[in-house]
Amino acid sequence: MLIRWPGRVKPGRYDDLVSTIDVVPTILNAAGIEPPAEMQGLSLLGVAAGEGRPKRDAVFGEIFLHTATDIEKPAVNLTHRWVRAGDWKLIVPVKGKAELYNVKDDPFEKSDLAANRDTEVTRLRERLDGWWRGR
Repeated sequence: MLIRWPGRVKPGRYDDLVSTIDVVPTILNAAGIEPPAEMQGLSLLGVAAGEGRPKRDAVFGEIFLHTATDIEKPAVNLTHRWVRAGDWKLIVPVKGKAELYNVKDDPFEKSDLAANRDTEVTRLRERLDGWWRGR
């Protein structure tokens, strides 16, 4: 995500975990509006101004078919879920095996480490499943 606001945002690169759900809270905050408490995203203006780190240690996501068959039941159209926590990213397809990547060492996700990292796969899978149940 890119944020440019001369005089308010500290130039530089930040390696924090951010998500598209952070866009609206950031814009609302920039407009002087407090985001509603139920909004999931975080305002990134403070982080971009050099005032600390975001209060999250993971980001989650899902991928759906573009030809939704039942908009009221999104899980029907699900193809993949994923979690990124620290340097690790776990991708779980609806069909097939989970994939695990160390995105710090392998930013293009070329080397699947799932077969040799059972503990990491289990840990991240539990976090992902907990997030998914909460949706």
